[in-house]
Amino acid sequence: MKRLYAAQTNDGLPVEVSHVRRTGHDNVQVPPVDLYEIDDGWILIADVPGVRKEDLDLEVDKGVLTIHARRVSSEPEGRVIHQEFEPVDFFRSFPLSDQVDRTRISANVVGGLLTITLPKADAVRPRKIVVESGD
Repeated sequence: MKRLYAAQTNDGLPVEVSHVRRTGHDNVQVPPVDLYEIDDGWILIADVPGVRKEDLDLEVDKGVLTIHARRVSSEPEGRVIHQEFEPVDFFRSFPLSDQVDRTRISANVVGGLLTITLPKADAVRPRKIVVESGD
């Protein structure tokens, strides 16, 4: 398992990035991902070419974010002469640290890029402390 961002370190990163676990399907691919930190959380971008919104399944269960997407081939009318574009499953999972507010995770897919927003939990957000005078 390749650990790029381990939840138990003090570096402030929320996700442990590892490779796919097998799903039992023959044609399973690991979508490559990028992870960016923004002021109020993190953005995870996964490359899932040819996947439509209705073919995506995102889930957080027991602290693990799972991406499962299915690319289906579109078959135009006519007889197939040669075909290389096959259906494929994309699968990847990410253990999340307690730094992520799991109730506010959101996602969208545009042009084969799945963007997942992982907001920071209130406990890890910086906050201003008001100093009061005892006078």
